Amino acid sequence: KVARLGPYNSMSAEVVYASKPDLVLASMDGNDPRLVTQLEALGLRVLTVNSQSLKQIVHSMEVVAAALGDPDNARVSELRKTVRSTSPVGAREPKGPTVFVQIGWEPLVTVSRETYIDELVRLAGGRGAFSEAPTKYPRPNPEEVIALNPDVIVICKLTDTSREAENARDFWLRFKQLKAVKAGRVHIMPVDWLTKPGLNLMQGIRELR
Repeated sequence: KVARLGPYNSMSAEVVYASKPDLVLASMDGNDPRLVTQLEALGLRVLTVNSQSLKQIVHSMEVVAAALGDPDNARVSELRKTVRSTSPVGAREPKGPTVFVQIGWEPLVTVSRETYIDELVRLAGGRGAFSEAPTKYPRPNPEEVIALNPDVIVICKLTDTSREAENARDFWLRFKQLKAVKAGRVHIMPVDWLTKPGLNLMQGIRELR
């Protein structure tokens, strides 16, 4: 029953304005700055948040809760405490297992140190397999992943209606020489537990640890 206004990265300012929102939430990591400027010019109340690091995500949730009149929101407080309780593990450069995080299958996509997902891996005591890659979301070929031989493979499930994650798991399980396969450490992460910068990260953090 929710109206669709268009793709998040190519939305019409006029369509948004016509819906007469009390508040517009925009993301620095996803929305076109020109759209934000247009909406502000139309007189709409726009709140832009930054969700590119774990610290920014927690702050953004606090800002949004305050904007909605609930600055002491219990779930936001729980997220803050969860992140703080995890942080000491990442106070030093981890020497734990090498973790390959897969967030796309066709094409194959992973994460570098410039993402909050890689930050979560480090906080949980692991090392991202592509942490030092020069791009934010590297697109390695399977041969590169096999050559790195990660200790753990985490596949992020992007939808509940596709078997993409299961197909990816079955693909990696074919390579019996991989450390992750030998140890039975090829995992599928439920939808949004890592890929959505919000309250679901609480489950994601616990699952990674």
